[in-house]
Amino acid sequence: MDKNKLQLRHISAGLQVREGEGDNESRTIVGHAIITGVETTLYEDDDYREIEIINKSCLKEDFLKDQDIKLNLLHEREYTIARNNKGNGNLSYEVREDGLHFEVEAPKCDIGDRALELVRAGVYTGCSFEFYPEEYSIDVREGKDGKQEYVIEHTKFRS
Repeated sequence: MDKNKLQLRHISAGLQVREGEGDNESRTIVGHAIITGVETTLYEDDDYREIEIINKSCLKEDFLKDQDIKLNLLHEREYTIARNNKGNGNLSYEVREDGLHFEVEAPKCDIGDRALELVRAGVYTGCSFEFYPEEYSIDVREGKDGKQEYVIEHTKFRS
């Protein structure tokens, strides 16, 4: 794995609009940005598969508080609807036992409205995140089906 190559991963669950109170419609989008401790298949063919695990150690508070975290629609930087730039902005996050969760009050603009409607309609169901790998291990094992498995466990991301 190339430490200088930006990696992109997708999580296809956990994105929703929080329910409003009374007649007030919520504009709060909540989601699960990074899942930790779970084996995810990156690639598979007839002979082998690549599996990845993001260790919770990648989400240390001193690392996260030094990042510029953005929530973009369709991976497009010009469609940023939320941001936490070294602790400042309209995006908040929390590290939990199962990974990194976030919430944002969608801005009242065309992009914010679009994001809300697409999450409500179930078109957007998950998030993607980008990272540069810093520290990881690779273990080779035989899978239950006899395929050779390469298990990559990330223990630290870099800025």
